[in-house]
Amino acid sequence: MRRTIPLLIGLLAVAALTVLPANAAEEAYGMLYPWISPDGKRIAFSYQGDIWTVSSDGGHARRLTVSVAFDRSPRWSPDGSSIAFCSNRDGNYDIYVIPSLGGDAKRLTYSDANDYPGDWSPDGRKVLFTTYRHFPGSQMMEIDVETLDERLVLWDNTSLRYARYSPDGTQIAFGRGPSSYTRLGYRGAGNSQIWVMDADGSSGRRLDDWEGGQFWAQWSADGKAIYYATDRSGRRSVYAVDVAGDKPREVLKISGKDIFYPSVAHDGTIAVWADGNIFVGEVSPHGLVREPNRLSIYAGSDSKYRYVTREVFGTADEVVVSPDGKWLALVIRGDIYIQPVSRTPEEEVDAPHGGEAVNFTNTPGREWMVQWHPDCESLIFVSDKDGEQSIYELDLNTREWERLTKSSEIDIYPRISPDGEKIAFYRGEGELMVLELETSFTRKLTEGITRRGVWYTSLEWSPDSEWLAYTQITPAYDRDIWLIKADGTEGPHNITKYPTSNWGPLWTSDRKNIVFVSYREGEYSRVYLLPLKLPELKFTDEMLFGDASDENGGDTEADAGVNPEDANTPDNCEAEAD
Repeated sequence: MRRTIPLLIGLLAVAALTVLPANAAEEAYGMLYPWISPDGKRIAFSYQGDIWTVSSDGGHARRLTVSVAFDRSPRWSPDGSSIAFCSNRDGNYDIYVIPSLGGDAKRLTYSDANDYPGDWSPDGRKVLFTTYRHFPGSQMMEIDVETLDERLVLWDNTSLRYARYSPDGTQIAFGRGPSSYTRLGYRGAGNSQIWVMDADGSSGRRLDDWEGGQFWAQWSADGKAIYYATDRSGRRSVYAVDVAGDKPREVLKISGKDIFYPSVAHDGTIAVWADGNIFVGEVSPHGLVREPNRLSIYAGSDSKYRYVTREVFGTADEVVVSPDGKWLALVIRGDIYIQPVSRTPEEEVDAPHGGEAVNFTNTPGREWMVQWHPDCESLIFVSDKDGEQSIYELDLNTREWERLTKSSEIDIYPRISPDGEKIAFYRGEGELMVLELETSFTRKLTEGITRRGVWYTSLEWSPDSEWLAYTQITPAYDRDIWLIKADGTEGPHNITKYPTSNWGPLWTSDRKNIVFVSYREGEYSRVYLLPLKLPELKFTDEMLFGDASDENGGDTEADAGVNPEDANTPDNCEAEAD
């Protein structure tokens, strides 16, 4: 019957699938670029990369655009029927127009440079925008919404931004200067300044000669004053200045917050952004009114995004193949991952992600020194998640952990016996231990130096689960290979006794030989085979002395070796390595 690991089904991937829907029961946070409608009744803003609208009293917002791109900077048409915005859905930022009640977005600009909308002309036929289509500097342009004809209004060697028509359409207010609005407190020639010019691009002049930053020019309803955001009082707040020229005055602030993106309706209603929220209040060019109110906005909607994170690792600290050859256990960054060795047609249902891996431990501790249980249903390994390094078993079907050792010393280098009944391991600085899984009884077999620096030496079970081969460090700091019976009734036996490093013992499947590595023939290590039983040595009569030849009648054979009767005891363990 084919065995599967149920918890791997459907999730054989180092992947986190995160869906982030907006919760209708929670207020939205992090809206950007708010812009109030000309009548002051609605606000358009960017949220989750789309354009939304909401009542200027707050409440449930309506999503207008649905795109995996970033839609931003909405601008209401004079009659409130349309909204211009820019989007990078086709590459760079171009300008689009969408009905304010929803519908298909119409693309207006097709430049390979970024285009940012500033305002609609008072007759609603054109959109004023800034762009960086030509070097050097930037350009202010307008485009006919129907014919898509474009006209250059102004070309400047510095940055132009936030352009707005006056109520009668004869003048344009705009920001001029390269400094970013995120640079609070900057004073210098690079700061953005508020300018006014005629609609044909002539007669430009600066309104406020203060050296700090000035952003987001907005006309008063009568066209006699301009509102803008500046930090001349410390915190960024809204100021007003007469177009005819007068001393600027603070007209709106929010205590303890900096104001961004102010927009003003015909009736003096103002919308601003501060700390991820939208505020609405009243503004007058004559001086401070009361502080604006924060809107409670709800933007409940299914998310258009499905975030998938895949981690690709260049290496693994350990790779262990399951006894049935179907699975790999990998130790990567202190966690244990499981993945199939290959993907066959019959595994399509059980392993939809093929050769990808899934984290089975995911703890703050370090998991390592992994061993498969012979039945492939669990893993034996070392973890320090509970403090000290101890040996654990993880059931792959239930993902339940069981701590197998609870010593105050380090328990490390576990090796499970082929019959799955015992675990051999090292404790502390050199105790060789055997744990019987059924009874939880732990037996100490021997003491010695089994660790070289931070590295523990080798430890391997015989195929019949009766004997252990291990490496022990000699007083001369060499290494020899020893054998000991797992029940402690026989051994230990040093089977190498050679003055160099001998390590890495492995049993042959018939349990008659040990394969190991040694430096005994020079500076390079080589692999050796050591029989655990001496061969039968036979001598002819010519090799015998004295009367032995006559007494045995010629070709007498004498057995000079040892032929052990007990097949379970690796006797005569001091044979020379071939």
